[in-house]
Amino acid sequence: KAKVDPALGEFPFAKCFVCGEMGHLSRSCPDNPKGLYADGGGCKLCGSVEHLKKDCPESQNSERMVTVGRWAKGMSADYEEILDAPKPQKPKTKIPKVVNF
Repeated sequence: KAKVDPALGEFPFAKCFVCGEMGHLSRSCPDNPKGLYADGGGCKLCGSVEHLKKDCPESQNSERMVTVGRWAKGMSADYEEILDAPKPQKPKTKIPKVVNF
């Protein structure tokens, strides 16, 4: 196990590219207003930029509900309900290829 001083932080040899200081990454930089979301945005549940949706404390506190469809008699196990009608495709006209020698 490497000997690293815990007083230097979680990433003592990391250099932040936002502020240029050693000891932290850009996602945890105090000068980075975007946090984990470089292109903007935030957690889809609470709007925070400090965590992802999968790590949101609000989702961990709420009960997760799952909706399961029912099978009808004679329905296949791999049945999928398709709601969108397929778009009609235009027939492609084949252009003859001309080769000159």
